[in-house]
Formats: sequence, C-alpha cells, structure tokens
Amino acid sequence: MLIKIFTKMLLNANVSKIIGYFSVIILLASCDPAKKINRDYLYFQNDRHIVVKAKLEELTIKPRDMLAIQIYSNTLKQEDAAIFNIVAGQGYLVDQNGRIEIPVVGQIVAGGLTREELQRAIRLKLNPYVKDPSVVVRLQQFTINVLGDVNSPGTKIFPKDQVTILDAISAAGDLAPTGVRENVTVIRDNNGVKQLYEIDLRSAALFESHVYQLQQNDIVYVNANKTKLKALKDKPNVLNIIQTGFSFIGVATSLFLLFSRN
Repeated sequence: MLIKIFTKMLLNANVSKIIGYFSVIILLASCDPAKKINRDYLYFQNDRHIVVKAKLEELTIKPRDMLAIQIYSNTLKQEDAAIFNIVAGQGYLVDQNGRIEIPVVGQIVAGGLTREELQRAIRLKLNPYVKDPSVVVRLQQFTINVLGDVNSPGTKIFPKDQVTILDAISAAGDLAPTGVRENVTVIRDNNGVKQLYEIDLRSAALFESHVYQLQQNDIVYVNANKTKLKALKDKPNVLNIIQTGFSFIGVATSLFLLFSRN
C-alpha cells in the first residue's frame, strides 16, 4: 500500500522538483560534519610538536616462552657441540619457574634474562664440554593477540621479538573504519597480574608510551564506535531486509516510469 502511494506521488510530481530534492540531499551529504568525522581516522594528528625518541629495548625471557637455541664450537671440531643440538628443532620451553633444561648441562635460569644474557650464561656452562663455545638464542614464537574492531583479528606471530603496537595493527589489516582510535587497549600480564593500558593512536605521544613496544602474549583490543554498536543493536532481521529491498525496487521502477513519460 505504501509503495503504491509513493509511486502515485512520484507520477504526479514535477520532474524539476525531484531533481531539486536530489540536489539538496547531495549537498547535505557533502557538508562539513562528514569532514569532521573523517579527521578522527587520522593517526598521529595531535602532539606533533613533541620530540619523540621511540627506542626499542631488548625484551626479557618469560615463563612459557619457546626458545630456539643453537650451540656451536668456534673451532673445526663441531662434534662436541652436536649433542646439545639434539632438541634444537623442537625448541626449549621455559617452565613456570623460568628454567630450561639443556642436555648434559642440566637446568639453567632463563626467565628475567635478555637473549644476550642467556647466551653468556649458557656459554659458561658449556666450557667444560665444548671448546670455545658459541651460542645463539632467539624466541621461536613471538605472539600478539589482536581483537576487536580490526579488519583481521586473531593471533599474530612475528619472526622478531621487537614488535610495536603499529606492527600488530598492521598485521591485523589496520583498524576498521568504525574502530575507535583514541583509546586502544593493551592488556599485559605482569607477574600473573593483568594490567590494562590505553593509548591514543591519533597522538604522536604514543611513541613515548611504555606499551608502544609490545611484549610477548600482549593483547591489543580495539573498541567499536557508538555508530557500529547502535547498528548491531538495531540490526534488522532478514524479513525487514527483504521488504526494504523490494521497496527500493519499487521506487526505482517508479522513477524510471516517471522520467520515461517526460
């Protein structure tokens, strides 16, 4: 019934008036409010006067980290080091007490040490068994969970251990247009205590934040803005979508008939 009434109104309307209505709609759509909203999408737009030194630090090893450790001899006699590389392909899991188990050598404390510090500690333990030992330690998996209003949420694995929040966001395909830039949340486990930090991606001051550089197993969460939340709340059902589609088809047909008659 409503479609018939609207169709009849269109048939009786003046073409110039219809064109005028459409012109007003286009004009309103191009006004300043849209431009103002778009500025919220810009990164680093505020506090650019701040002189920032984004220094990435060497991370410390934590429980549940998986380490890749390779041991060599700086001599031609590599057979002395071979036994220590038996489990190298599987990696060394840091236990809850921050220790790893190396064949023959036994347990070594790894938790709380940097990779370089652990390399030195292992070399000292190897001196009785390997002549002039050389040790390479790296994190086998550096994982960050990126959740919320991003284009590709999920667990992101990095081949390096110096990862920033921008690396994580990039790996997640950037924020969705409806993602909130001004209070992205980083959730970090500090000795069993979950702590939440908020950073503003619109401000250049984020480079000074102590969560700019992420730690292993951090969680980055991006909130959705009010527009998306309201849309999800008021999301129409399938029947309403079908009815709306037929309504648009009816309007399009009416406009076609109107212009073709004139």
